[in-house]
Amino acid sequence: MEAIMLRVAPNSPDAHLRLLQLYIYPRCTAFDLDKASAQIPLLTQCAHLTLGDYLERAESANYPVSAATRKAISDNMDLCKKELAGQVPPDTTVQEFLPVRKEDVETLSRRLAAL
Repeated sequence: MEAIMLRVAPNSPDAHLRLLQLYIYPRCTAFDLDKASAQIPLLTQCAHLTLGDYLERAESANYPVSAATRKAISDNMDLCKKELAGQVPPDTTVQEFLPVRKEDVETLSRRLAAL
């Protein structure tokens, strides 16, 4: 699955979300927080749930989240805020299964600040 997603990733904004989800799943052989971190700046949609999972996995693995990744998460939170305001990016076809709520963005912001 990883090989297929990597082939379509350059042409699919949604492939980056799926790759991130794949890389942060601890029981998957593709689990790799370095690869996961590389996907975050490429996200074109609000990924509040997946980013929360990423931060949880990083914390439990004592994985240092770089300043660049923190910035990318913050940038993604800006996309979430736009989505809250009704401005969904036009090139996004796959979204997380729950719509973003203000509380979700605030929780993610607190988790990011706690790093």
